[in-house]
Amino acid sequence: MVTLWTKSVLSLPLVGLAVVNLVVMLELSGRAERRFSPGSLRLIHRISGGAYIVLFLLLSYFCLRVMRVSGQELSARAALHGGLAVATLLLLCLKLAVVRFYRKYYSMATSFGFAVVVLTVLTWASSGGYYFTMRGTSPPLPGGGRGEGLALDGAVVFGGSCSGCHFADRTDTRIGPGLKGLFGLERLPTSGWPVTEENVLRQLKTPFRDMPPFAQLSKEDVEALLAFLRSL
Repeated sequence: MVTLWTKSVLSLPLVGLAVVNLVVMLELSGRAERRFSPGSLRLIHRISGGAYIVLFLLLSYFCLRVMRVSGQELSARAALHGGLAVATLLLLCLKLAVVRFYRKYYSMATSFGFAVVVLTVLTWASSGGYYFTMRGTSPPLPGGGRGEGLALDGAVVFGGSCSGCHFADRTDTRIGPGLKGLFGLERLPTSGWPVTEENVLRQLKTPFRDMPPFAQLSKEDVEALLAFLRSL
């Protein structure tokens, strides 16, 4: 399965390639005196641009696959991320069309390139940047973020193992469904199995669909996690 961690890590070289293209554009169009050969700069631009397109399409495929697997409505942040990605793709296609076919507007290509770089960074910030910022934080317990005993320990387990794919304080989709009120439901959101401790354990150890297994969790961690999920 493509995890949020995998997608976020792969997004870093995408931002790097966008920055490389930006620097090359500045060197080609912004300096009165050339420091590098224009031919070499154009070659770098073509190579990094091609790598950017391939990686962008690969990440787009991963995102669409995650959406299909989750089968749920996008959260507001995920919708923003998708909208920024679509805008980036449209501007990139427009730039390529100007460079290849509509040479009369070639002077606009640099502006389109700058816009693609800015949108790339914003797209990354709305997903990968958010993930790296929030990764490892423990979700709040109901009632203001304070808890005792197993539920508090379970919040720590959830933050380390589950929060990359699931929200604890809402039902919005992250990669998997949000788990707020899980034990108040009749059936588990994705598998449709009845909501019982046995079926939650089954989902952890031999998951339905594409969720990775968490058989490595100790018995104490599982008990704490179940207590935390019951508290949501």
